[in-house]
Amino acid sequence: MKTAWIFPAFISEYIGNEDQILSLLSSDFDGLLKRAAEVTQTDLNSFKIETNDFLAEENKNQYISYVFSCAVVNILKRRGLKPDFLSGLSMGIYAALYTGNSISYEDGLRCIKEAYELSVNRLNQYDFGMGAIIGLTHEELDNIVLSISNDVDIVNTNGIYSYVISGISSDVKQVALKARTEGAFHSGLLDVSCPYHSKFMKDVASEFHAYVNELSIETSEIPLVSLIDQSTFRYREEIAHEMARNLDSEINWYRTMQAMIELGIQTFIECGAGKSLYKMGKFIEGDFSILPINKLPGYLNS
Repeated sequence: MKTAWIFPAFISEYIGNEDQILSLLSSDFDGLLKRAAEVTQTDLNSFKIETNDFLAEENKNQYISYVFSCAVVNILKRRGLKPDFLSGLSMGIYAALYTGNSISYEDGLRCIKEAYELSVNRLNQYDFGMGAIIGLTHEELDNIVLSISNDVDIVNTNGIYSYVISGISSDVKQVALKARTEGAFHSGLLDVSCPYHSKFMKDVASEFHAYVNELSIETSEIPLVSLIDQSTFRYREEIAHEMARNLDSEINWYRTMQAMIELGIQTFIECGAGKSLYKMGKFIEGDFSILPINKLPGYLNS
């Protein structure tokens, strides 16, 4: 049975007992969190799911998501498990690369920090944002976007009725409002201030490419599946290219999942907090299962 380990971009909500699950299996999380705070020079040691979850703090959320993912990966590896493929949704690419021993844990953190800071410094002339729209077809949403603004892009397809938009914040809000009046059963803004995967990130992606070219990047021990064109890749030049275009290219999680199912993947392990990828998987056709973190103890002990 083929497996893939998949990685969320950031945490939108917690199941609520992620820390207890990890503590039962390993003590990695606290150590990884401390190292993350040191590398990023960010106050992460006050993190508590119950009192200070950082969900509304964009860069801290990305760091915490990465730490959770790496902790899960360490647990799985110590149990002697190895997936057939890896794929990371948006910023989840760094945890996927860590898993394949392509980049170090510290360099994954540095990449998250660099991408965020480049975005903030390069794009400070406008207020940007991202939004989620559920319940419309791509054509319906595209028509709404075209009727409102050229400064909003559809940047991710999570399912045939589930999309993410990115661009100028005021225009993103207008698209989200009109989507609701046009029949979307959910439309709202994400706690993200950078226009990831949109045309506005072109210069950022170019600078980031120069940054990653200076990193120590090894051939991945496990092939990765691209969210941009669904190709598989594992070599240094491919990885650097994918890391850069991951910032300014439209991605498609729905097609990527379909591509992995066609590769024979039957079990996906969501390596991270929450269960956002599990929820999205409910709307993808195929004979497969996704195991979120709360299913991990049973999976490892079976």
